[in-house]
Amino acid sequence: MASPMPAFGADECGVVAPGGTATCTPAGNPYADGIAYTVDDLTIVLEPGVAVVTDAAGEDGVSTIAAGALTVTVDSGTAIVTAGAGAEGVFAYSSGGPVTVSVAAVTTLGDYAEGVYARTYGSGAVSVTATGAISTVGYAAEGVEARSSGGPVTVSVAAVTTLGDFAEGVFARSSYGVLSVTATGAISTAGDFAEGVF
Repeated sequence: MASPMPAFGADECGVVAPGGTATCTPAGNPYADGIAYTVDDLTIVLEPGVAVVTDAAGEDGVSTIAAGALTVTVDSGTAIVTAGAGAEGVFAYSSGGPVTVSVAAVTTLGDYAEGVYARTYGSGAVSVTATGAISTVGYAAEGVEARSSGGPVTVSVAAVTTLGDFAEGVFARSSYGVLSVTATGAISTAGDFAEGVF
């Protein structure tokens, strides 16, 4: 499973105050160091045409680690591709608030590199929506991992494909909240011990 580890890029789309919005435009392509923020109550928006392509281990495509509410919105027409081990496509981690992630297409190539990792250690809700294809290749690289310590977890995906062993298509957990997983397309796994939904 993923552990809190930021991508190498920092404030790639400008400095943002707590409670603000970081808007990433195609002008910054290819965001080769990823897009990373450690700002409380943050919203990150990737506009159409943005391409995030990273190749180093641990170098997430989009990473946000903070307290409070976190929202990551990746518009259609964007591309997130990571090649390194442990390099998540989107990594959103809150120490207590709700986490909301909306993505289009995400591809990861490395081991332990999940397409989307969304987690809160509080009682907040976790919501992940993927309108495009999520594809992972590596060992233990789940398509989506969504967790809350106490709140509801909702995952809605289109197509999800994983090739590695122990790489679930969707991994959803809550200690006390309601779980909901829906798919409008196929969830396909090829590796050993890789459930479609776990």
